[in-house]
Formats: sequence, structure tokens, C-alpha cells
Amino acid sequence: MKRSIPLLGLLAFATPAFADDDFCADLPGLATGTCTMPKGVLQLETEPFLWANSRTATSRDDELDLASSELRYGVADGIEIQASWTPYVHLRSRDGGDISTANGVGDATIGAKFRLTPSDAKVVFGLYPLIKLPVARAPIGNGKVEASLLAPVDIALSKATTLTLMPEADWLADADGHGHHPGETFAAALNQALTKEVAIEGDLSALRDEDPSGTTHSEAAELALIYQRGKTQLDVAVDRRLGGDFPAWRLSTGIAQRF
Repeated sequence: MKRSIPLLGLLAFATPAFADDDFCADLPGLATGTCTMPKGVLQLETEPFLWANSRTATSRDDELDLASSELRYGVADGIEIQASWTPYVHLRSRDGGDISTANGVGDATIGAKFRLTPSDAKVVFGLYPLIKLPVARAPIGNGKVEASLLAPVDIALSKATTLTLMPEADWLADADGHGHHPGETFAAALNQALTKEVAIEGDLSALRDEDPSGTTHSEAAELALIYQRGKTQLDVAVDRRLGGDFPAWRLSTGIAQRF
């Protein structure tokens, strides 16, 4: 989703605690829940607009992503396959008086999600492997295959409140383009249903990137408002950097449609 957070960046996300328990979307959020598509069900999730910004006293970086999309399909009870891609990315960097821009497609990601315990349990465990396919050209992408393994846990605190915990192990390309190194992410999300159709969600995420050139840390928080009715969900989310290399601000909108 997808990114300042390995592989997903924009497309990762806790499960809303709506009255319609059959519906779940990966958007929005920094933590990924355990919910999977029912067998034979297809769902499209799209971020029509995402803007990210970072700045210092002398420089500013902006990123605009349009129509980042993820297709999810249930192949069996508790198992889904998925693919995501960003068709348009615009980068703009200003360093002093120098300005540079880049436009192009983003990287693609394929993965599968496995729910390991019954969906109606108080605590639900899952596994979520992902592989990034390097279809984006530099400077939008790094041209390297990367992978992640997420192990989400959903805890039902009440009928209207869900806590999601998500440890993640990453296999990331070295900054110099030679080899790979490990990375780790831990994210948590608290989703609270306000009505049958409206929920709010707060997320926290911490990332550790063990690149040979030097280990870096990034921390971020997100607040999201979610509206879901029937087979459609709409959302808007705002992210704020707490530390490290995550964008200072990130604003995104989302829509999920089940078919």
C-alpha cells in the first residue's frame, strides 16, 4: 500500500469493527488485520489520492500517488491471494534553488494472507507474506526484489472495538544496490466503531532498517475516519512522522468495493 514502510507503505491496515462482520478492507491503517476474503469473492481497494511531504530548512520532498490499487480474492476459507500496483507516481524535490521531478509507475506487490484461527475467536492469528516486484524505474523504485512476512493478531476487546498487533520481518535491498539486509516493523491499531456505518482508527508504527551503511529508525502515527455501507467502504487518513525517515505528513483517501 504502499512507501516509507516496507512493501506496503500505503496498503496495510486494521480490520474495522463494523456490524457487518463479513466485510473487511485492508484500507486504511499502518497495521494489517487478519481478515481474508470469503471463497470466490473479489474485492478492489483503491487509494485515489495520496500525498506525502517532508521538508528541512533548505529542502522539500513531495510525492503524489494516484489510483494505487489492490485486488484481493478468496481462494478458500481463511486464504486469499492479492496483487497491488500504483499506476502513477509523481516526485518533486527541492534542494536550495535546485528542483527535480520524476513521473512514472510504482512497484507491484503480490502476496497471500492466511487466517490461522477461526474468525469468530476472541484472538485471531494470521500470516501475510508479500513480494515486491521491481517494475518502477529510479528514482521511484530501487529496481530490486524485496519481501516481507507479517504476522497480524486481532484482539476483540468488545463488539465495537478491535486491537490489531502486527510484527513484520523484511528482506530489503541495500542502499548501494549490492545485496539485501533485514528490517523489522511493529505496528498497532485500535479501531472503534461509532455507529453501524462509521468508525475511527488510530495506528502507531515503528520501523528498523538495518542497511549496511547504517541502521535507521522511523516512527509514525495515523488517524483515520471510515465509512462502510453494504459492499462499499470510504476512508480518509492523516499520518504524522514521530521520528526518522517517514514523511512528515501523509494524506490519503481510500475506497473499497466488493463484487
